[in-house]
Amino acid sequence: ILILFLNTQNRNIYTDYLTGVNNRKRLDRFLQEKISYANPHKTFSAILLDIDNFKNFNDTYGHDLGDVVLMEAVEVLKTSVRTNDLIARYGGDEFCIVFDISNESDLQKAADRIKNTVKEYNQKSQHDFKLSFSMGCAVYDEKEKLKIDEFFKLLDQRMYQDKKNKQEK
Repeated sequence: ILILFLNTQNRNIYTDYLTGVNNRKRLDRFLQEKISYANPHKTFSAILLDIDNFKNFNDTYGHDLGDVVLMEAVEVLKTSVRTNDLIARYGGDEFCIVFDISNESDLQKAADRIKNTVKEYNQKSQHDFKLSFSMGCAVYDEKEKLKIDEFFKLLDQRMYQDKKNKQEK
């Protein structure tokens, strides 16, 4: 019973209570591990994304629908990635996915899978809203020896560039 309790307690510490995915604490620990084991032959990559116009969902429809949007976004992400990829709620309407991908081409394919899954979701959805993400992607370059916060800063810059590019269209 004690082992079961400790496992449950450990899961609760690392799980976002609303969406059921990993939380920021688990993400930080996971990335620290990935960084410490990165080498020229094996590295990783990540996508930082946020839900476009999320504030409008909350302002227009209320926080209950905002919660639905977050949960729907998680389902789209789960459908888009492999079971060994880590999905975590970074904060608010931002999520981070960590992949065992070591090259830009495969990372772009993963980002395209997410975009295609979102497109399919929007075509089939009965909701009044359309879901879309702005994404920042990067393969961790172990030669640069970036710390976690520096890697997040790179992902964040790329995500906001994606958001800016969408607004210019």
